[in-house]
Amino acid sequence: MKNLPIVFLLLIFLQACNFSEDADLTSLSLESELRQIMSLQLDYPSDKLSHVLVYVGDSKTIFSTREIYYPNPGNITYHVIRNQNQDTLSIGLNYFSVDERVKSSLNFTFINHKPIWQSTREYSYNSQNLVEEIFYTSSTEIKRVLAKYYYDTQNKLTQIEYPFATGSELEIFEYDSQGRISHHWKTAKGQEESKIEMLFYRYNGNLLEAKEAGNIGSITGDRQDAFQYFYDDKGKLSMQNEFDRHFGFQQKGRSEFFYHD
Repeated sequence: MKNLPIVFLLLIFLQACNFSEDADLTSLSLESELRQIMSLQLDYPSDKLSHVLVYVGDSKTIFSTREIYYPNPGNITYHVIRNQNQDTLSIGLNYFSVDERVKSSLNFTFINHKPIWQSTREYSYNSQNLVEEIFYTSSTEIKRVLAKYYYDTQNKLTQIEYPFATGSELEIFEYDSQGRISHHWKTAKGQEESKIEMLFYRYNGNLLEAKEAGNIGSITGDRQDAFQYFYDDKGKLSMQNEFDRHFGFQQKGRSEFFYHD
């Protein structure tokens, strides 16, 4: 009986070793797969997102870029994130179904000219082809539920639940008479009366123009734009401004979106 604690610790150690070895094998396999995909011939689909330029604050200097690639055959994209010196920071690999629903998203860091797998998100759908759950796996974590999505009888998203070890964080959505999201907020499961980080949606026709917020995330009092959205003549998002509601709504950043002709 005295040896039981030692046996228990050995079992935990062996499980940890097995997980580490499995993660290493998974990483090598996925990194090889990414390199093969990046060697494929590329398509340049019309009106699909080509690249995104990111700026910090109100600076006119590019902070980072996101380049989106479409390998042939389709149903795959990969995103390359570079810094202002054009050094590759990370790569995202996305797999889609034939009806363009995302199946999985993989994230790789880029170190010493090599992609290193970090994490994977897998998506499951309900009978209405709406996202039901997102699962997360990483090089240091076994597979777990990252998010659960809930809908009303009209298939409008009403709630996203983010489970964690000691509870769940919720995002709650409400709609206007036209079926558009009017506002959403965050709360903790079991404490739904406490609403924080509330955002109010403002539209120009059917296009989202801004998300407004109170100072420091307050749900009462005067509101200012926390996010602003601008569109091209085809109705595609061309620019997004973000403002820091916790620091007097000073500009936090800007993103510019470009598309293939």
